[in-house]
Amino acid sequence: MPTIDDVSNDIWEKLPPHDQDLEYMARLYEDSTISDTGSGNELQRRLGTILDASSDGRNGGVTHFSGIFAGVHDGGFQKAFKDPWPSSDNQVGHFTTAVDMGFRPARTFMLIPPPARKVRDWPGQTFVSVEEWFCMALIVGHEQVADDAWVANPRAGLAADGDEVGTFYAALPSVRLNPSSDVSLSTQCLKGIRIGTGRGNSIQDLNLSLYGFQFGKFIRKGDMTTRAAAAKWLRTDLGGVAP
Repeated sequence: MPTIDDVSNDIWEKLPPHDQDLEYMARLYEDSTISDTGSGNELQRRLGTILDASSDGRNGGVTHFSGIFAGVHDGGFQKAFKDPWPSSDNQVGHFTTAVDMGFRPARTFMLIPPPARKVRDWPGQTFVSVEEWFCMALIVGHEQVADDAWVANPRAGLAADGDEVGTFYAALPSVRLNPSSDVSLSTQCLKGIRIGTGRGNSIQDLNLSLYGFQFGKFIRKGDMTTRAAAAKWLRTDLGGVAP
C-alpha cells in the first residue's frame, strides 16, 4: 500500500483552491489507501501516521509544520479559526500541534525540564492529569507570548496563570463529539483568558487549539474511532459545513 507521502501529493493536486488546506487535512484522515503502522483502532493508527509525517523535528517532534503540512495555510477554515497574522496562518499545522498534545500529552510533558515542572502550578486534582495540565498551560501561554519573542517557548510555558488554564480546561466540553458548526459557545467560554498583542497571538488560534486538543482527546480515549468520523468532524467543526 502507498505511504502517506505518496498519497498526499495526489490529494493536494485534486483539490479546489478555495478550501484546499482544510479539505486536504480531512482527506488525509479518510483516505483508505494510505498504509498505517502502529497500534490501536484505525483512527489512532492514522493519526500516528499523520503526526510522524508532519513533524518538523523540533521540540521533540510535537510541532507539525513540516513534511506533509509544509506550506499549507488556512483555506476552508471558519473565520473564528483564521489567524489574523499572515506570517503564522498555517492553521493545519497549528491545529495538529494541539491534537498531538491532546492525543499523547505525556510526550510534550517529558520535554519540559524538571525544574520548570515544579514552577508550574498544577492543582493536583484528579480530574486532569499533570501532563494534560502542562500541555494546556503551554497552549494558553503560546497566545500570550509573541512567536518572535526572546526564548518564546520557555516563556510561554510559564505565562498563563492557573485560573486561565482552568478556564481553558472548563471550555473543553464546549467542543462536542457530535459534529457541530457552531463555534459561538467555545468562543464565549474562552473569554477571560489574556491574549497577547505580539506576532502570532490571537483568540482565533486559542480557539483552534481548544478544538485540536479536544479532538486529540476524543481519539486517545476511543470516543472517536473511524477515519470517516474524523473527516466529517473536521469539515463540520473547523470548516462550518452543515452536519
